[in-house]
Amino acid sequence: MFKESIFMSWQNIIHNKMRSFLTVLGIVIGVMSIIALISIVQGVNDEMMGKFSELGANKLSIQATGTPLKTGLVEKDLQLITEVEHVKGISPTITTSLSAVGNQKVIENVMVEGKNEAYFQNNKVSLNQGRLINSLDITQKTKVALISESMANDLYFGMNPLNQKVLLNGIQYTIIGVLDNDSSNDMMAMMSMQGSSDYK
Repeated sequence: MFKESIFMSWQNIIHNKMRSFLTVLGIVIGVMSIIALISIVQGVNDEMMGKFSELGANKLSIQATGTPLKTGLVEKDLQLITEVEHVKGISPTITTSLSAVGNQKVIENVMVEGKNEAYFQNNKVSLNQGRLINSLDITQKTKVALISESMANDLYFGMNPLNQKVLLNGIQYTIIGVLDNDSSNDMMAMMSMQGSSDYK
């Protein structure tokens, strides 16, 4: 019975070649259309999610301005935030404005931000040269900093700024990278978060 069914089907295909061809063609076109549609939808979805991520849709910022009586968020506050469900990581930031000293030159009103490795893992930061702050810098408490291209030109014009020393609030940091103009203000320095206690 099974062999007879196969034989009859084969005979129908042979005797109706055009209809068989059109049937196969329709199936192929249908499958290809579904695959193409799924690919397009997935591509658009990935593009949209990427744009939302760039805009910070998956990030939450908490600001705690320091006062003479309180220094803002403390270690206990940060620990409580990390224990919140769905929080993948935190990037505490301390921002201040002070003078920077390097190569026997002084720049006033430099915006300084304390960052940890989580910030650079979740934010697009372009470098002109050097490297970003990483987890080893934080765990080993190395005093390293990134400076803007304008700051590098003012302090170390005609020199390679990498591995040069810069004083921020009287603390010496080693320059490990120069930020691209698109990723920084004119006069800016990003230091490793381990030195943040000196700026509270």
